[in-house]
Amino acid sequence: MLTGDNRTIAEAIAQRFGIDDVEADVLPEDKDRIVRKLRADGKIVAMAGDGVNDAPALAEADVGLKLDTQGFDLAAIKGAGKAMERVRALQTEVSVVPLYHGMTDWQSSIETVKNYGFELSGWWAVAREAALRVSEFDCVMVRPIGCSPTCASSGNGREDGPD
Repeated sequence: MLTGDNRTIAEAIAQRFGIDDVEADVLPEDKDRIVRKLRADGKIVAMAGDGVNDAPALAEADVGLKLDTQGFDLAAIKGAGKAMERVRALQTEVSVVPLYHGMTDWQSSIETVKNYGFELSGWWAVAREAALRVSEFDCVMVRPIGCSPTCASSGNGREDGPD
């Protein structure tokens, strides 16, 4: 287990889940390097993270699990940089009404992700509190086979030519 949490917390979690090998107090920039080394050594790596700093390691892992970032999904996606080319599908949240100054509206959020070569596969309304009605949508975005982030501008999102 690799974590930025302190050793006491890391060891308590590792013990609970039967994990023997623990690296704690790891800086975000070191997570990416360690994930790359593990993969180079032939290991299958799953990475869970919750923010922009974890984005490169999340994208580098065989399986990346981005935890709820409360409106910072686009920043995490942009923070992944070139590693986004390996991502085939992702789940993101889009807010019906921006909840704070500077938060992207839902149309811009979806358009930004589409610019990385993804297509909207499905979305589900989420109501955090009954009184709020629908406050956000959880969206599943997939990248068509043969499409990289650079093919998104070709018109159909694919590198194999027009439909």
